Amino acid sequence: MKWIKCSKKLPPKDEKFLFKSENGIGLGNWGQTYVDRIKNGNKLLRKPKYILILWPSDIEAGAKPYHWDPESMMESDLYWCDLPEEPK
Repeated sequence: MKWIKCSKKLPPKDEKFLFKSENGIGLGNWGQTYVDRIKNGNKLLRKPKYILILWPSDIEAGAKPYHWDPESMMESDLYWCDLPEEPK
């Protein structure tokens, strides 16, 4: 696996990837993000962003994944790499 610093090249927007931060290694992808609308409980669309999840158990416990725009990814100390090949 070859880790690439986000400031050198951003992760792909058409497939999942691994990312590495000071908090550990997680799974990421580019996708549509939403925010809860307070008045009626409906979801409000936001701009697409990178969605990063460190621990699936955090999501189960009610935490939200990180939503980062490309500029934030480039300014941070994040690395990414392609997912490994699937077993045959």
